[in-house]
Amino acid sequence: MLTSPWRWLLIGLVMFGAWQHWRDRPVTLPPGSVAPNEPVQISLEQGQVYHQGNYELKALANFTIEARVLSKEIYRADRESELAPVDLALGWGAMSDSAVLEKLAISQGGRFYYY
Repeated sequence: MLTSPWRWLLIGLVMFGAWQHWRDRPVTLPPGSVAPNEPVQISLEQGQVYHQGNYELKALANFTIEARVLSKEIYRADRESELAPVDLALGWGAMSDSAVLEKLAISQGGRFYYY
């Protein structure tokens, strides 16, 4: 039988594993459910400046999107990961329809996505 501190550690690890599994679970949508609109980008005259580590970034546009996440890749080792540790492959319109996506294989690598 586990002593009390070990029992709590085991319970914590199980809860953390369950949370990780739930957080990264795929969302199933029925065929015909789509993100119908194309992304909208509006240029800014005076964009806000952001500081991230040794980088200075200036916003050039406002961007609005409703899309389906087709794939996600997490980067940790390349220089770009300091600014963009996660790349998402997104789809809208027909590329967000489960009926279309079930006929495709989507993958990511080297900051590109392939289908």
